[in-house]
Amino acid sequence: MPCEKYPFAILMTACIAPKATTRVQRKDPLLRLKDYQTALHFWLHYPDERIRAIVFTDNSGYDLSSLKALAEDNPYHREIEFLQVVEPPLPPANLNLGYGYGEGDLMDQSFMKSKILAASEYIVKVTGRLYFPDLSRLISRMRKDVDILIDGRHIPFQKAYYVATTLFIVRHDFYMNHLYGIKEKILTERVGIEGCYYKTLIPLYRNNKKKIQLRFPVNAPPVGIGAHWNKNYSAGIWRCVEVLRGFFRMFLPFLWL
Repeated sequence: MPCEKYPFAILMTACIAPKATTRVQRKDPLLRLKDYQTALHFWLHYPDERIRAIVFTDNSGYDLSSLKALAEDNPYHREIEFLQVVEPPLPPANLNLGYGYGEGDLMDQSFMKSKILAASEYIVKVTGRLYFPDLSRLISRMRKDVDILIDGRHIPFQKAYYVATTLFIVRHDFYMNHLYGIKEKILTERVGIEGCYYKTLIPLYRNNKKKIQLRFPVNAPPVGIGAHWNKNYSAGIWRCVEVLRGFFRMFLPFLWL
């Protein structure tokens, strides 16, 4: 592995033009492209000098020239890498697992092909259409020398256990050793990528809680429009959800909501 050059690099995962069979409500490529442009502009101008590089990976084959042009306005002189990978055949639509499978494959290919990610101490994976203004606060509250920081969730009365994959921070080697190829479990276990990550990480967490941080110490809510249900994360109801999560993190940390 090359000598680590970047303390933190952002990996923006993207599917600008999803297939017709993909089950998302926000499908229009022009709308999605605008989302990615807004997020990329945000990260290029994000005032945290610990973030030295950005990798943008798309798996839809869409023309990235407008994004590359946008990246020329780069006030913090971050290294920028654009990758395009081929999306694999997705699971049957009736399984409703295609999003996670494609996302998992995109991340695997990014970690294999990106020179920036290989030279980074930590990779901040973000869903590319979203951005997270509180990332700096989250980074500052990370425990020292953790291998992964991700936000676990337990939904009461539903027996739903998963981690949020819109934002997490991970070491390159840890991803390659424990999370690479996890998309295949989606097919065998018939559960989304968030559940597969949880099942993989929870035994590691129990063995070494110092290295596996399965709860964010502070809220880091997204800004943008969720593609699956076309929901606005800045709308009143979702702000209330984040306030509630912040309360539980501080006063009832054993409740992972």
